[in-house]
Amino acid sequence: TVSGNVDLGTGANSFANLAGGVFNMGDTVVLGAGNALSNAGTLSPGGNGAVDTTALTGNLTQAAGGVLATDINLATGDADLITVTGNASLAGAVTVRPLGAPAAVSSTFTIVTASAAPDITGLTATGPVALGLTLGTAGNNVTLGVTVNFAAPGLNRNQREIANVLN
Repeated sequence: TVSGNVDLGTGANSFANLAGGVFNMGDTVVLGAGNALSNAGTLSPGGNGAVDTTALTGNLTQAAGGVLATDINLATGDADLITVTGNASLAGAVTVRPLGAPAAVSSTFTIVTASAAPDITGLTATGPVALGLTLGTAGNNVTLGVTVNFAAPGLNRNQREIANVLN
């Protein structure tokens, strides 16, 4: 596990978060222009339970086994965000960790922004069953759509009634 800011300077370098690794990103990750952060483990801007923004100087590449752990605050409409000065190419998964009671039934969050349109081929979203999750791109951003539905399949009649009240 690596936690906090990383500054490798402007030379030729890279940062590899390998499978099984956890990188709780601080406010800045400086790799230098054209250099890359590659993720096959878990990336978490600000760590678990804290919405944060990380400024990444360089490129971001996430492999099929990589996880971007993203906190979203459903009460305030805020979410973890990685701003990438270079390109972003993400496969693997976005794992959503909700905070706060929902203020709206449906919200869209920007979770990555890059210098060019990101590639999200092979990227999926996972989270609690009460959240309907969709991933997309809008311009240079990766977006996460969230729809709250407490009346998930498999509930008995009493549970459905309570869930419908919550919705």
